[in-house]
Amino acid sequence: MLALAGLLCVSFVTNLAVRNGHASTRPYSTSLTVDITQYSLYGLIALGFWGVLAMVPRERIARAFQVSVWLCGAASLAQYVGVRVGAAPLLAQLGFRVEGVDDTFESLRSGPFLEGQQLGFYAGGVLLVCLWRRYWMSAVVAGALVLFSESTTAYLGLMTGLAAALLLLPRPRVVVTTIAVLAGLAIAALSVPAFGTVVGRQLAKLGFTQFAPDYAWATASLDLRSVKAEVAFAIAQDYPLFGVGPGRFAAYFYQYASEYRLPWRYYNTQTRPIAENAYGHIASELGLIALGAFVIFIATLALAARRVHPVLVALAGFVAIAVSTQSSWTFLPIWAFLGLLAAQNSTRGAESNQAPKPATRARKSTHPST
Repeated sequence: MLALAGLLCVSFVTNLAVRNGHASTRPYSTSLTVDITQYSLYGLIALGFWGVLAMVPRERIARAFQVSVWLCGAASLAQYVGVRVGAAPLLAQLGFRVEGVDDTFESLRSGPFLEGQQLGFYAGGVLLVCLWRRYWMSAVVAGALVLFSESTTAYLGLMTGLAAALLLLPRPRVVVTTIAVLAGLAIAALSVPAFGTVVGRQLAKLGFTQFAPDYAWATASLDLRSVKAEVAFAIAQDYPLFGVGPGRFAAYFYQYASEYRLPWRYYNTQTRPIAENAYGHIASELGLIALGAFVIFIATLALAARRVHPVLVALAGFVAIAVSTQSSWTFLPIWAFLGLLAAQNSTRGAESNQAPKPATRARKSTHPST
């Protein structure tokens, strides 16, 4: 993390002056100098946030997640009900999104976040945290938010988390639990039509359209994200050491995206292109060395989680795959989960899966006055 913070600062300094005369300023509402300063501060805030959480006992972070999921559930319910009873103006004043991706409230699934995949990332991670701490009712709320979000990020991340736990902890208990979970999901998908439809649509989003042939534009999001990932890593290849600078992905996007066919909104001055992939975002804006530091950090946390609990291994696997769809690497829930995983040295053996030490009986005093 120190390396990542240092490279962020170096990228800011080296890219403060625009090095490429072809960088576009049309998606920016301020000057490029002000913007790079602002986005550098975002990065430092995210890393500082992680640094604070890493010093907090893990159980306290988990408890905070438990409280937050009930608040998120209440906010998502307020959004769902509010737009259907005519309270959309009030919700908009409170900062809620009141229209879905197709400009109707029927596709609205973001809760208190900007997008459904952000809600899915948060809810999927909190679901694992609640399962680890055995907050069963909170886990139900988190699971409901995953379903509400319709986020492929959450489903794919959870499956990856199960695979990570099985790979890094091939113990009989972990294997049996994983098989039981997968078997239960398969049975539910085959026996409950509504759940089967949800699973089919998620598979269609990943390109397996045969599972939901009536789902129009199923791969639209995947196709656009693939283009942005290709652009991000193309930028990283040309600027491998320190990238193009924090917040500068949009300035260089159009140079590399001219050969692709993009939605109409990318050709006006109101849309600012974003990487929508934390790995590509870091690689393009901070450089490949910074990307290496980020990947090594997540891998280290996943390996360290083996000494704590299988569900935390699953959480590390979830984060590793789910950040690949996040709009920005500075999205704070990413660093909240990484903070929980890194807080292992501050708990001092207080994990729930560790048996408490037996009390030591005091020796009987032999002092004459006793």
